[in-house]
Amino acid sequence: MQSDSIIQFLMAVDECDSLERLMDAFTGILDDEGYGHYAVLRIPMVSETSVFRILHHQLPENWVDFYMSRGYHLIDPVLRHLSAAQGYYRFADAYGAFEKDTHRRGIERLAADRMRFGIEDGYLFPIYGRLGLMGAIAVAGRRSDIAPMELRLMNAAVNHLFWRIVNLGDGVIPTSLPPSDQPVSMTRREKEVIALLAEGLTSNEIARELSISNHTVDWYVNGLQDKLEARNRQHAISLAFRRGLLV
Repeated sequence: MQSDSIIQFLMAVDECDSLERLMDAFTGILDDEGYGHYAVLRIPMVSETSVFRILHHQLPENWVDFYMSRGYHLIDPVLRHLSAAQGYYRFADAYGAFEKDTHRRGIERLAADRMRFGIEDGYLFPIYGRLGLMGAIAVAGRRSDIAPMELRLMNAAVNHLFWRIVNLGDGVIPTSLPPSDQPVSMTRREKEVIALLAEGLTSNEIARELSISNHTVDWYVNGLQDKLEARNRQHAISLAFRRGLLV
């Protein structure tokens, strides 16, 4: 990846009058280094159940459907690392941060499937706005180092790209803080229950694990759904991951 091509892209972003031209220009600066895949993500609205919404992507065929059907969006260390990251980072570093995670078996399966689809490594660039984290842009492909100076330029480029997409009208960004983004306090027991829910345990299994009754588990789950303004258990898990309550 050459610094000159990134600078040229930065200069050309505002001149692109269509999303097609904009994304073609972006793809052009990725191809040389083998990062032929990308995904433009945004934080979802309160009513949405996904951790992120994909605005645009160029990913391997069937990868998105496969990824979502396996529930990988709930355990993906690349996304979960956003809550602790101070800036852009490499996929491999995010995986390393979750080596001892309780979801490690699922993460290992995700890593193997990702390689099988040709996504060997990549970088994720968080996008911040006035209200905090607004989205992220991931670039991925074969393993390839990007020089520090080029990474800084790329960070500027993807930020400019994200807001240009918004300005072109594809991806509504909230102008005020929604109620479900207000801080949520959880008791120790609530944290235990939501963590076990995220592991896929049923109410009966959680009751046995915590030595409490099924009715007590359901009481905690209902309380968690109320706190998170979630429609169901799966939505509660998604919101908990999104807001850093599950890591």
